[in-house]
Amino acid sequence: MNRRFLGVLSIVAALVVVTGCASSPSSSRGNGDGGQGSGSVPQWYEDPKSVYPDEEYLSAIGSGDTRRSAEQDALGSLSQVFEARVSVDNRINERYREIARGSETLTESEVEIAGATSVQSDERLVNVQHGESFTDSQGRVHVIAYMNRMETGRVYRDLIQKNGEQVRRFMQESRGEEGVVRRFAYLSAANVVAQNNRSLIDQLQIIFAPMARTLQLPYDEQEVTERRAELASRMAYRITLSGEGAARIEQALGEALSSEGFVVSQDGPLQVRGEAELEAEEDGKYEVTRWYMNLEFVDPSDSVVVAYNEQDRASGVSREASRSFAFNDMEEAAREEFVAHVIEYFDSLVIQ
Repeated sequence: MNRRFLGVLSIVAALVVVTGCASSPSSSRGNGDGGQGSGSVPQWYEDPKSVYPDEEYLSAIGSGDTRRSAEQDALGSLSQVFEARVSVDNRINERYREIARGSETLTESEVEIAGATSVQSDERLVNVQHGESFTDSQGRVHVIAYMNRMETGRVYRDLIQKNGEQVRRFMQESRGEEGVVRRFAYLSAANVVAQNNRSLIDQLQIIFAPMARTLQLPYDEQEVTERRAELASRMAYRITLSGEGAARIEQALGEALSSEGFVVSQDGPLQVRGEAELEAEEDGKYEVTRWYMNLEFVDPSDSVVVAYNEQDRASGVSREASRSFAFNDMEEAAREEFVAHVIEYFDSLVIQ
């Protein structure tokens, strides 16, 4: 799983208005020395749950040569609580951020938090605080990281409810559209927000299960998924390319579109057209193949709504090797970049 680290801890402080001293265990209970030197072993180190009761806090102790490294170790340990139980698709995560920003249903701070579902990164844990540090006789620094369950749960609950309303609105907008493309765009956006919400709900279940059990979503997750899949299956694409690389790229595009739930058919209302060409170049040391690819996504009205142009060169010890590398590069660009632009086009219809 691709993990991209974006910090949100500083943003959370503005949203959780009741964090700080009022929510933290009394510092006197910690018996720490603030990292200034060795001293008696504090109670939170010997028995963390006696100071940070499990029903009120998620907590973990970290160690390191400095307080900073100990804090990072503690955050890493805390993130492992979520890692095995929260599934994250980074592509969905990025699409969610763009849709949420464009729809203006959340503030920028809320978008960052709601989009920070990749909790495998310790920098994405929400509302984490650190207690006192303790330096042992060997000079190792120990510190505890903790998360107040109820306070953090409120942040998640509010975001989940706002996302829920957005899913409901997108579903309603889809029903009101006559054209298949715009109808699909709203269903696709609803599915993205619902998937992101599922990740937030899974996290809330870990953070504060009683609050998660009281959630009432204004949509049915299965219905969202099924309606999106059903409409995608009706949006058939016909692919017509020219050039020496046409057959390979048509196959790559067909596989990529099928993985998105679309159908490839010569009778489809949507079209991908263009050219994929290769040319040999001279290079004193290696064999070189330059490739060109121009692709267009055409809607049912025969309007070009996505235009993609890319070129590059591949080299190898033989002509066959350089052509093989060129084909691989072309296929990757078609599968990853062009299809991503097509999906972005659908999203743009929602957030305009």
